[in-house]
Amino acid sequence: MKNREQILHTPEGVRDIYGSEFVQKFELQQRLYRLLAGEGYQGIETPTFEYFDVFSREVGTVPSRELYKFFDKEGNTLVLRPDLTPSIARTVSKYFHEETPIRLCYMGNTFINYDNYQGRLKETTQLGAELMGDKSAQADAELIALVVESLKKAGLTEFQVSVGQVGFFKSLLKEAGIDPQTEEALRRFISDKNLFGVEELLAGDAVSPKLRQIFLEMTTLSGTEDVLQRARDLTSNPEALHALRRLEDIFENLKERGCAPYVTFDLGMLSKKGVKGVLYRYFRKKEKRLYKISDRIGCMSQANVDYVLKHNFEVAQRDKRTRQLYGYATVEICPNSVEVVDLSVPEDEKRRIRDMYNIPQNKKVFIYGGNLGKPQGIDFMIQCL
Repeated sequence: MKNREQILHTPEGVRDIYGSEFVQKFELQQRLYRLLAGEGYQGIETPTFEYFDVFSREVGTVPSRELYKFFDKEGNTLVLRPDLTPSIARTVSKYFHEETPIRLCYMGNTFINYDNYQGRLKETTQLGAELMGDKSAQADAELIALVVESLKKAGLTEFQVSVGQVGFFKSLLKEAGIDPQTEEALRRFISDKNLFGVEELLAGDAVSPKLRQIFLEMTTLSGTEDVLQRARDLTSNPEALHALRRLEDIFENLKERGCAPYVTFDLGMLSKKGVKGVLYRYFRKKEKRLYKISDRIGCMSQANVDYVLKHNFEVAQRDKRTRQLYGYATVEICPNSVEVVDLSVPEDEKRRIRDMYNIPQNKKVFIYGGNLGKPQGIDFMIQCL
């Protein structure tokens, strides 16, 4: 019986798509494919599994431990594709030798065996386009414009495509002479907009005050076209200025294509994991918006307070200001039921409530009011029970 129940369900991380959802997905795929084909992108299909080396650490973006690996009869290690881009790069090396530029589009399922599942699908459909053999700003603008038009085809009307330029960051790293270990931490802090993290990391490092200030500013260099001018005012590094000119050229091209209103810039977008970048930035934006409109921010513990202040520079500054001017903290431990409060209800009202919800008069009632754990106080929970 157990085996029969199991075979009726899908494994963790995959699911069935049917009915109206299937129709919606299929129609969307067709609309997007027609858009790409109409812009001169040639369709291509690659195998669902390939040799392991195609998706090795040097080429792919997914750690080896998260790949679905198996062996063929000859003992070769094969992999279910976690991403289509490496496969497209392989086909270009094999079939397209003299054609430039090369415009290809593709659609297919990808497979990633995430270490931490966290509700993410392990099989997803990926649709995209690659433009190879053209290093111009116009080529970059063409692809960004395709992203904008694709989102419109999907039915979105209010969205922003954030464009970064890692060359700006790399040129400053080169000037500062930062070692690889510090670079990785710095990249992470800037991507997370963690100004305090950058400040602490570089405090004991032999980086010039000017470069240290630029790295701190990079946590806030995101927004509309004026961000590029702000960045230009910070440095005289020729390579950094060249990277900014590239973005300016791209934006001018996007203006001509009518896509400028949908494009913003983020010079702190340095994460090597694109999926995290999209999801993290969406929810991070919502979180920062919530902080901005809140008069007070309640946390469950001192550790939570410290974390919020450390990772949110604007909140920390506001907290410091309110302490100095008004004598209270913006971020505080919320007094979340750590003391018993007398909320006595008259006996006749109790009977009325029990009758309303069909609760027997001789039964004890407990009302669960959110978190019950160490921060709420063990003595309080014992007293309640």
